[in-house]
Amino acid sequence: MSDFIKAGADVNAREESDGTPLHYAAQDGHAETVTALIEAGADIRAKTDDGMLPADLAKDNDILRALNAARR
Repeated sequence: MSDFIKAGADVNAREESDGTPLHYAAQDGHAETVTALIEAGADIRAKTDDGMLPADLAKDNDILRALNAARR
């Protein structure tokens, strides 16, 4: 993921379901990717079409901690 970020990828790009890379990383349990996306400016308050935040989809406590820390 860091190579994509360095290459200028849009960290807030949307998929068909309106999810962002942060939503998918949180849902799939990729804590390091979540951290990299947050550091690159990913919107932690972005909602899917169903109104879900990345934190709503988080699969583990490390991801929840990273998302909560970014809110401050």
